[in-house]
Amino acid sequence: LPISGDTYSTWDMLAFQSIFTVKEGNIGIPYVTHDLGSYHGGTLSDDMYMRWVQFGTFQPIFRLHSKQGKRLPWQYPNVSQQAKEFIRLRHALLPYTYTLAHESASGGMPIVSGVYLYYPSSPEAYSYENQYLFGEKMLVSPIATAGATASKEVWFPEGKWTNYFTN
Repeated sequence: LPISGDTYSTWDMLAFQSIFTVKEGNIGIPYVTHDLGSYHGGTLSDDMYMRWVQFGTFQPIFRLHSKQGKRLPWQYPNVSQQAKEFIRLRHALLPYTYTLAHESASGGMPIVSGVYLYYPSSPEAYSYENQYLFGEKMLVSPIATAGATASKEVWFPEGKWTNYFTN
């Protein structure tokens, strides 16, 4: 079970974790896990905690863990409800995640992959390195910036895509 290491709680580290997961998948390691919130992070700001939880929802393994500091939803009362909603979403995705794990074990495809794996002829698939596919059907683009609200430019491959949160 490869772990991304004892990371620190910085926005740059959070942004790097999605790139790291894709690269691990590229070399044949489909079950990457991260210390969501970072291992050495102490108590996080509410927005940073939520960004880590959101990121972890769409990872092969969801692991709220720290050597020092708070990582459980009730320890962040201002965002506890939102964190619980993402954890529930993670659990609702278990059949999909298990299917991806089976496909990875039997066929060798990573659970999380660069978009270029499925859209190799699209130059944009190589340009947006902070977005990835969770399986073939879910495009994920984690936000790794501070603030209660944030936005991010995302490239959508050809086809029909539906925003899960807004339909």
